[in-house]
Amino acid sequence: VTSSKVYAGVRNPTLLQFANDASITWENQMGGGAVTRLQGAKEAIKAIMNDSSLTSGANFGYGHWNSGRGWKNKWHQFGQHTCHFTTKGVPNNRIKNGNDNCPYWDGWNGSHPEGTSTLCNKDSCINVGVSANGFTQIPDAVDATRMAWGTDSNAFARMAYGYYTDESLDIIDEDSTCQLNYVIVISDGAWTHSDISEPLIDSLRTDHKVKTLVVAYGGGIKGSSLDRYERMARAGSCSNEGSADCKPYIKADTPQELKTHLQSAIQQIIADKLSFTAPSITATIQEGGSLYQAQFNYIQYGEWNGTILRKTLNADGSVNHDLNAPGNWDAAKMIKAQGLRRIWTVLPDVSYIGEWDNFKTDNNTYINPLFKLTGNTVLDYHNESSSCGGENGIDDDIDGLINFVRGKDYFAYGGCDNIDNPRDHILGDIYNSQLVEVGPPSANYSFTNPNEEAFWRVKNNYQSFTRTHENRTKIIYAGANDGMLHAFNA
Repeated sequence: VTSSKVYAGVRNPTLLQFANDASITWENQMGGGAVTRLQGAKEAIKAIMNDSSLTSGANFGYGHWNSGRGWKNKWHQFGQHTCHFTTKGVPNNRIKNGNDNCPYWDGWNGSHPEGTSTLCNKDSCINVGVSANGFTQIPDAVDATRMAWGTDSNAFARMAYGYYTDESLDIIDEDSTCQLNYVIVISDGAWTHSDISEPLIDSLRTDHKVKTLVVAYGGGIKGSSLDRYERMARAGSCSNEGSADCKPYIKADTPQELKTHLQSAIQQIIADKLSFTAPSITATIQEGGSLYQAQFNYIQYGEWNGTILRKTLNADGSVNHDLNAPGNWDAAKMIKAQGLRRIWTVLPDVSYIGEWDNFKTDNNTYINPLFKLTGNTVLDYHNESSSCGGENGIDDDIDGLINFVRGKDYFAYGGCDNIDNPRDHILGDIYNSQLVEVGPPSANYSFTNPNEEAFWRVKNNYQSFTRTHENRTKIIYAGANDGMLHAFNA
């Protein structure tokens, strides 16, 4: 307690600051987490459901699990405690009962995808069936999810296996060559009965082509408990340890990391079934006989490549496709050859006057908060145990992400030796973006009545503005999915 403040420590751990006045008004929180792990997981899942780039490429469903079949008596044959514990060494002074085979799938109630699993209570439930509209229903189902006790891996394994193999639901299209089915398991505890659940998850993958991703969430899972996550992740992704198909468990200590990892994992799943046979082209003909074509090439598991091609028009109106012809150029090649790229963003505390190039590692302290604005966080991508090595902690990864935006190959698409070198292709894909050329002002200023826009141009001396800027450089503007609005000298 000070003359003006009251500080109180709580178990998060968090230090709360209050005003030392008659009402003890709350003022600030320092340290700790702003939300519980459960609330953080809810917010991460809802953020995924609000990301149209993900929901447009995949159908989603949602369920929750812990242990037991909803009995109030926790030591009932199917109670929370009984289903969590194994039969080994029971009864004893602490554990009264144990059940290795609690059932969690009783079928579906309703006309799928409407309805829920028949067994649906605070202990376990598939609240939303997988469908194209599932993402619209999941936020409400997530908000209604309550915290309960127990971590029986039989729960998620038998729910998933029962759901996907129930012939009355017809979820898996056996005739489809491109349908991908996944279960994403999020858990923050040391689950039990992995010796029973792992074979189910393995069978779900090998016999029914449904893979499982495993997330260890919250930072409290240690030692041999993490070994269970590793084994479950292997069972859900591959047959032989060390094969290219094997996916390790995902470690997400914070809600921000959970959201970032989930987004990345789902993007990878969607990328598995995407393919393009030809570049996408958007063409715009500009005054002066020029054709601008925005193109992109799809790259699986990598950055999509984009460019703008400028091509002159021949006297007969045909297009001169020779990129070596005078006036023709390829924006991607020109960017790659640039000695200096000017990349600017809004950094209130950094002066840019006279430079317009503030997105660089010198300003990493100011740029890192931008990475967090959407609830994401920079991960420790390169570290002592990663394939390319690196420093533990995220300081080098913040700089690496900045340099990646600038064109460096920080994620080693060209191999570990190429991290500090430019990528083979730097410009992102230009897709659903209008090409706009801005040159000398040329708007009309002839008017017949004062209600026309031309009247206001004349009134505000537009003629003088036109003369002043009659030699203004022509610039092509285009938005790209590398996160930038690009400006090219036309």
